[in-house]
Amino acid sequence: MNAKRLTGVTSTCTVVLAYITWQIASRGWLWDFDRSAIRFARRLDVNRTFFEITVMLGLRGLILTIMLPVLAWLSWNRKSWIPIGGFLAVLVFETGMTGVLKLTMERPFPYRGRLLEEAPRLAFPSGHAVNAVALWGYVAWFFTRGLPHRRLAARRFVMFAALVTGVSSWLIRTHWPSDLLAGYAIGGIALATGIALVDAIEKSMVTRGAGALR
Repeated sequence: MNAKRLTGVTSTCTVVLAYITWQIASRGWLWDFDRSAIRFARRLDVNRTFFEITVMLGLRGLILTIMLPVLAWLSWNRKSWIPIGGFLAVLVFETGMTGVLKLTMERPFPYRGRLLEEAPRLAFPSGHAVNAVALWGYVAWFFTRGLPHRRLAARRFVMFAALVTGVSSWLIRTHWPSDLLAGYAIGGIALATGIALVDAIEKSMVTRGAGALR
């Protein structure tokens, strides 16, 4: 993740996020689109149980349960903080951005389900969408480092996870479509920043190591 690519990704995602946030705050055309999309999803009357399972691809608890032990073991085995440290950096960054926006916007969810009774106004942005891009994205990047022939498959997995999470959330009406789009944008910012941070620290360590050998 060089400086040019970092700037490009974060700038694009920030502009997209700012525009979506402005549209929702001002009740622009995206606000109206959200309501039309949810009405359409309600008419589809899908198998809710199935999509409540598929939406878990973006569930933070599930991702952490799977990946934290794996990455912690890799860090211990390689005697390097990079595997677990980079993942946690992305997690902290995305959690902070998502939390601030949720508390600032205080947007209600499309429906009042039993799971939403304690937090009825924290819909925007979607944490599931953020997790699908940021956390699975970091995992895909980390496990394909130095393996360019596997990078395309890893990217496809992240895109699949993000798409399934978003479509499932929309169909069971746990989030407005713009919540999901904003989540994707935040996930992109957190992922690019986390990767850039890891790359920068590694390069710094290599530079110091080379200097010590002189």
